[in-house]
Amino acid sequence: MSSEKKYLKPPAFLSKFINPLIVTFHLLPILSVVGRKTGKIIRTPIFPFMYKGKTYLVAPRGETQWVRNLRITKKGTIMTFANTREFRAEEIAGKLRSDIVTAYRKKTKIAESEFAAIPDPADHPTFKVNL
Repeated sequence: MSSEKKYLKPPAFLSKFINPLIVTFHLLPILSVVGRKTGKIIRTPIFPFMYKGKTYLVAPRGETQWVRNLRITKKGTIMTFANTREFRAEEIAGKLRSDIVTAYRKKTKIAESEFAAIPDPADHPTFKVNL
């Protein structure tokens, strides 16, 4: 992993308008995690990813706030239109992370611009979702 933590800030339109609409109407799975500073529930759209029969969360934008919060709390909730699942988070490193990020990148084309801006898989925190 590089010594400098990489982070790609989302465009204001995405964070102020699009993501709140997605969260409000449950248009995508929503990650809920307790904020490490405020203690409030923080919600963000997420793309859970299945890899070899297990579920993972990959951070295309790098060291995001949800990543920092999940590292501290080690637990969260994934909410879909149909159900809500609590989970314990286990951060993944090394070759397994690289393999997961590579597979995620191939399957999740919507995040390609983020991966182009931060190409090293080591700069994309990845968590195993333990239900």
